[in-house]
This record gives sequence, structure tokens and C-alpha cells, in this order.
Amino acid sequence: MGDYRYTESGLDNVLIRGMNVFVDEDGGEEWITIANINALHRAIALGIIRRQTSMSGRELRFLRSEMGMTQATGRPCRACTSSDADHQPVGTGRGYH
Repeated sequence: MGDYRYTESGLDNVLIRGMNVFVDEDGGEEWITIANINALHRAIALGIIRRQTSMSGRELRFLRSEMGMTQATGRPCRACTSSDADHQPVGTGRGYH
């Protein structure tokens, strides 16, 4: 068991403790298996929004990605939802229409 820096999330500050880290004997590449990736991403998202400090651009991109939102429109990605009618735009502030 060891620690694994989960950079696949797009964030540099996510460290998973107590993971079984496997190492490829030929190339030395590390890999892990995450049983419930959705729960992990939810925990990361909750950690971001509950913090008292401001969020970084990478954290904002992570949250938008998890919500299935695009940057340009503030609306759900068509690939992420079958019907735009069920969703309302979020964050329609300056520069977003």
C-alpha cells in the first residue's frame, strides 16, 4: 500500500492514500485500480467547494467537467445529456450567453 498522486483528475493536489500501487516490471510505469471513480470524483468536488479559500482555474475546470458543463455557454454538453430542455444555464454572467 502506498500513496498515489491522482493527476489524471487534472489537479496536481489530489493524493490518494492507502492505494495498491502496481508497477509494470518491464517499463516501471505505475498504475492503480479505483473501484468507485464516481465516488472519488464526488469527494474531490466536495473538497473543492467546501474549502474556505478561492478555487484555482484547474479546480473550476474539474467541477465544470464533472457537471458536464461547457465553458463557452454555461450549458450542458450535448454529449453529456440527451435533452437540453431538462437543464437550465448556470453562471450566465458577463461574457456568457
